[in-house]
Amino acid sequence: GNTFTGSIDDNTGSFSIKGTLTNKIVELSALGYYFNEVSGSLSNATLTLSALSDVTDISSVNVNLMTHLEKKRVEYLIDNSKMTFAAAKTQAQTEIMKIFNIDNVTLGNSETLDISKSGDGNAVLLAISAILQSDKTEAELTELLSTINTDIRTDGQLDSSTTKQKLLDGVHYIQAKIATIRSNIETRYSDLGMVASIPAFESYVLRLDTTVAPSDVDNNTYSYAIIGTQVWMAENLNTSKYRDGTAIPEEQDGDSDGVDAGSDYWSGLTTGAWSYYNNDSANGAVYGKLYNWYAVNGDVNGDGTKDKELCPQGWHVPSSSEFTTLINYLGGSNSAATSLKNGGNSGFNAISSPFRYGCGGASCNNGGFGSNSYYDRSFWASDNVSSSGAYLRISTADTPATSFVSNNDKKGGWPVRCVMD
Repeated sequence: GNTFTGSIDDNTGSFSIKGTLTNKIVELSALGYYFNEVSGSLSNATLTLSALSDVTDISSVNVNLMTHLEKKRVEYLIDNSKMTFAAAKTQAQTEIMKIFNIDNVTLGNSETLDISKSGDGNAVLLAISAILQSDKTEAELTELLSTINTDIRTDGQLDSSTTKQKLLDGVHYIQAKIATIRSNIETRYSDLGMVASIPAFESYVLRLDTTVAPSDVDNNTYSYAIIGTQVWMAENLNTSKYRDGTAIPEEQDGDSDGVDAGSDYWSGLTTGAWSYYNNDSANGAVYGKLYNWYAVNGDVNGDGTKDKELCPQGWHVPSSSEFTTLINYLGGSNSAATSLKNGGNSGFNAISSPFRYGCGGASCNNGGFGSNSYYDRSFWASDNVSSSGAYLRISTADTPATSFVSNNDKKGGWPVRCVMD
């Protein structure tokens, strides 16, 4: 076939070639320096990436890490399985995404992907690029790409446990840098005078690490949301045990007269306990469990000291300052309230949840349960504030909706959301 040579025209990576193509399936190879989205700086050495592309209906090609990873596999499928070019591309892309535990995403033409634009395919490209880059030098990245290409060429599977661990190490390295990566890219495009809409790549980054999704000792698993630099449970905690397997007592009895409160009543407890809303176990699947603050503190002896951990390994009950970080990242009290509620754009998915009174008598519904739109999405924090415990209150009844950290009776029953360590 014919060979054409061109040069990269500018910092956007644009290039052009001169000549007449007689075949619309072309192989492209791009050599040059690149912007490292993880470090936020230009590379110290050049990188060579390749692509196979059908340019029948396109006039531009983006040579990227996905086109590079799929190339040898596509060639093998065409030569040995007699697949069409389009079918081979689709299969290779599906196999590569599976390596990163990504499914149900259709990339289409990988050479048209663009990390400066929104869309699931673009988000996948950015996530995979960040994982592969992580803290690697250009030489280390080149070696890793070559190793993956060779490994997956004949069967589409990554067999090397060493390479798998390198990818997982990459996830762990960039996990705390996700917000910085987004900022680095936004700054880069801004410096180039370009308008960019960086895709929502964050959740795809963590899919490779199956230990990210929390699972408690009752074998409940929870969805999660990446919000800024924090990773939050997107469901209310529903465990009946502390992290070490110690049972947390369920307390159903309230206090009807507000006088006889003692250790046999919810409002008389000074140790960890939980209850279902209305003492109905069916509500656990909807609201999780309602915990008193003593359970949040892991207090099993009633002496005010922390004995146990409530959240699963790798997760913890958030402090008020961590809730404040969450609110500030989402634009402050009003904006955060809208973003955090179910259906909001943060993924936190705070559903309207009931609570349990920490007192007895008629004014406290006999030590029973309540539901109030001014407290309808509230969660315990870990702070110990005298006789009270801190909590996040999201009130959608306010106009506009509000979210803020406040204090409440430790004896009350509220849901818990855990945040990653």
